[in-house]
Amino acid sequence: MSVIVWLRLPAGLGAGASVWIGALLAQANGYPVRPLATVAATLLALALLIFMSVQVGCGRQMLSSALGGWGASMAGYALNSGHWAAEVLVLGVLLSLSLFLVSLSQDFLRLGRDQPAGRLSLISRTGVMGGALLYTLVNIVVIVGLVVCILLPATPLPHHQVLWGVILIAVVNQELIKRRLYRQPRYHLRLWGLSAIAYLTLVGAFLVIAWGRQ
Repeated sequence: MSVIVWLRLPAGLGAGASVWIGALLAQANGYPVRPLATVAATLLALALLIFMSVQVGCGRQMLSSALGGWGASMAGYALNSGHWAAEVLVLGVLLSLSLFLVSLSQDFLRLGRDQPAGRLSLISRTGVMGGALLYTLVNIVVIVGLVVCILLPATPLPHHQVLWGVILIAVVNQELIKRRLYRQPRYHLRLWGLSAIAYLTLVGAFLVIAWGRQ
């Protein structure tokens, strides 16, 4: 298995867990969980995200981020309820944006190891400075979105305090970008690691919140 696939394991694990976020929210709304269908969707999401990471491209990065966050959580909800829900859409979008940051930070890591970023990757299209700007914009959207979820939730979010931990990690990542440390290869692994931790922490936080809704 290539290094790139190993780096994408957090994305696969997060996507699989996102299916259960949707399933738990469906259960909280009165729909019984279908274990076999949910487990099958979990394994499919995990395998799909790892498979899509083998080749890096701009379109693949955005599609895998959309499927791994929004798509997986919505699938988990729809499989168990038979329809969609706005609250799952909001959580899924935040998951997709956070997963996109993991993918983008992986481009920096690959460049720092003198590996080709891919002819059609985002970094090759935007350049390093453009990639840093894109990271900043998406990261700010995630932070603002989480603050809104905490302060102005559309539905009750039990244990929402755990989201402050995700915000803290996101702020640390933003400080790395602000100081332009992405120009130094020795900081690339740290940026990727913190982005992956922020994403998995967000997934875990949403799981806790969904479980608390039971």
